[in-house]
Amino acid sequence: MKISAFDLKPSTIVLLIGINDINTGRDVDDIAITYREILNEIKNNFPNTIVYCISVLPLNYDLERYSNSKINVDDHNIKVIELKKQILNLSNEFKYTYIDLYSKVIDMNNLLFKDYSDDGIHLNNNGFSVWTNEMIKYLK
Repeated sequence: MKISAFDLKPSTIVLLIGINDINTGRDVDDIAITYREILNEIKNNFPNTIVYCISVLPLNYDLERYSNSKINVDDHNIKVIELKKQILNLSNEFKYTYIDLYSKVIDMNNLLFKDYSDDGIHLNNNGFSVWTNEMIKYLK
């Protein structure tokens, strides 16, 4: 039996969508179209559900330790910034709450702060501590 998150009739939904799409080379506008479809689905099926739209996070050059393919981190992070703006606009349009984790985890070069990741893409315990401290403000 296949179950969807919608079968659970959630009271709160936290969306962190898009980073894997960027990693696979998907166009930012195309990702935003899918994001809009998801928000429409939520709004139509669960109009009283609280929705938090989380910004996507940047990478750091240490990514090469994680990935078999060479990803252009600069190009990737430009797309992250573009998608982040589109997610903010969509969350405002749908009257959902936007949570900017991006600004909490970047260094002065707009890369994922090295202390928050072991491989340049995934958050480590330090990164998740920042995430948790930010999320607690909204989920209490």
